[in-house]
Amino acid sequence: MSPQLKANRQIIITRIKKIQDDLSFFYNHPAEEEKGRAWQLIFDHFFTKKTGKPTKGWNRKTQELIELIGAPLYQQYTTGFLRKLYDLVHLIQVTKTGNELYFLHEQFQELFKGLIWSASFVNDEQLTSLIEDTGLICFKKIPTHGAISVKLGNACLYCLASLPERGGIEQLLHFRNKITYPSVRRNVEKHLRRIAAQYDMTTDELEEMAVSDFNLSSDFMIEQSFGTHNGVVVIEKDGKVVTIWSDANGKILKNAPKTLDRTSVNSFKETAKKLKNYLSVQRRRIEDVFLRRRVWRYEIWEKYYHLHPLIRHLSHRLIWEFTQDEKSVAAIFFGGHWQTIDGIRLDWIDARTTVELWHPLRTSAPDVLRWRTWLEEHQIQQPFKQAYREIYLLTEAERNTVNYSNRFAAHILRQHQFAALCKIRNWQYKMKGQWANDSIPTISIPAWNMTAEFWVEIDWEGEATEKGAFQLVFTDQVRFYKDAEQLEMDEVPPIVFSEIMRDVDLFVGVTSIGNDPGWQDNNTEHNDYWRNYSFSELSASAKVRKTALEKLIPRLKIASQCHFDERFLVVKGSRRTYKIHLGSGNILMEPNDQYLCIVPNRKDQQLDKLFLPFEGDQLLSIIVSKAMLLAADQRIKDPVILEQILD
Repeated sequence: MSPQLKANRQIIITRIKKIQDDLSFFYNHPAEEEKGRAWQLIFDHFFTKKTGKPTKGWNRKTQELIELIGAPLYQQYTTGFLRKLYDLVHLIQVTKTGNELYFLHEQFQELFKGLIWSASFVNDEQLTSLIEDTGLICFKKIPTHGAISVKLGNACLYCLASLPERGGIEQLLHFRNKITYPSVRRNVEKHLRRIAAQYDMTTDELEEMAVSDFNLSSDFMIEQSFGTHNGVVVIEKDGKVVTIWSDANGKILKNAPKTLDRTSVNSFKETAKKLKNYLSVQRRRIEDVFLRRRVWRYEIWEKYYHLHPLIRHLSHRLIWEFTQDEKSVAAIFFGGHWQTIDGIRLDWIDARTTVELWHPLRTSAPDVLRWRTWLEEHQIQQPFKQAYREIYLLTEAERNTVNYSNRFAAHILRQHQFAALCKIRNWQYKMKGQWANDSIPTISIPAWNMTAEFWVEIDWEGEATEKGAFQLVFTDQVRFYKDAEQLEMDEVPPIVFSEIMRDVDLFVGVTSIGNDPGWQDNNTEHNDYWRNYSFSELSASAKVRKTALEKLIPRLKIASQCHFDERFLVVKGSRRTYKIHLGSGNILMEPNDQYLCIVPNRKDQQLDKLFLPFEGDQLLSIIVSKAMLLAADQRIKDPVILEQILD
């Protein structure tokens, strides 16, 4: 054992001993005899081994003992005890030190499980926040141990799900969005379904109702005074969350002055961080609506989307479909009202109207093009690809294979990156390695009672990590199922087919070794695949990227040096002419198609000033960044790039 690991474990053991001593002293030296006896009883009650959730009898006895102690006093001390627990699990998470011999023993965890469960009877905002933070850390992994404490993490989930008046829904959703364990997500979903059933609601309705507004002003700002200075958190037009500091004279400062109270400043910064993460979660939640078959009555949708202080920043940049009787019209919020692409106001919207999120699959190609042009002309950046969304239609080849698609077969993916992306996109997948594992990447589509699979294989002789996980996987078929029965391809609903194939295209487009600009320099295997993929025919996502670039490039100062040649953006520099592939971002140099390796600069500030029609396509930004660099190749000073250009 290393000296540092030994020191970390000693710190944790000391911290646990200190908590035990504090609890023991409090247990044996109560402030008042009557209340002290109640504390002793409730501690004994908590020390008793419990099942996965509290029984009615356990709850009844807990409430009786809390009443004897007094709710305010119980809240005060329980908050103090759980703060000590949070500090402990945070220390374990930071030092990544854990072992059954040195960690929380069974009785210790039973006590704190009881304290956490009982917090639902107190229902204090500060205590609820503490339980959320504790639970999130309890599910964090540490080497050789796994999650710090699944038992305490699940106790936190149960407490939040048991708060009165649906008080813990927002926190439960945080768990689902932040923790990638499938079992945790299933547990959260179980709690949400139970709460929704209690209030005769769907989980979608429950989720919409719980969205925080962060006390945003009408212009999407949170402002706080710090005496002589002000801090402002603002959501900008393009969806970026920025923090602005100013002095008493209104002068803008780079950072908060060090003279300000650090606790208040850090709390304000934490609010900005939470808002940024929250906005990203809500953006993804709305995009998921495409597969949820979600249709709203207008008065419900108006409350949670059109008028909501936070969500309207997203909803007003999206196209919605309004239906009444036999009339169905696509519209966007512009100039203070909902209007069609022709500028016609929707004055007929009322309680009889239903609303859906508009999908280009259900619209003619000319109308999709008109919407793209309109968004560009009005400089409206959509929070995700909607008007520019890729559409995947069933091909004759897929009809011929009958019940599976080979469209994305025979690709080579980086497994660790692929597994991480699967979790983000809600696909279930366990890493493949030198062990028995037949995991198939699978996604559930409950609204359609369907599942989809994207088969991947391994090379048992391929390169693996020290722990035995294979570095690469090889793609195969995409299959669809309903009620556990495999579907023929023409039985799959078009929007389900399109959205699932879009995910699969994303997996390949992001994690293929063909997107690694340095692959040829560092590897000898699979170079044929790498070169074929790097400069192959454009996929659906690459074609959408090309359409966006065809409108973007003419507005740049380098426009006269650029033109498009099928799958390439061609850039004429002073030293060479370069062809940037629109699918992979890789570069060939004329006249001999020599490969040019450039590792992208992901913090190129020039791109912040460019209007992009949608958020989320990092490769589009990288291609523009490379084009601007190569158009001024006479200014390049990087010796690695210069050596390749001048070779």
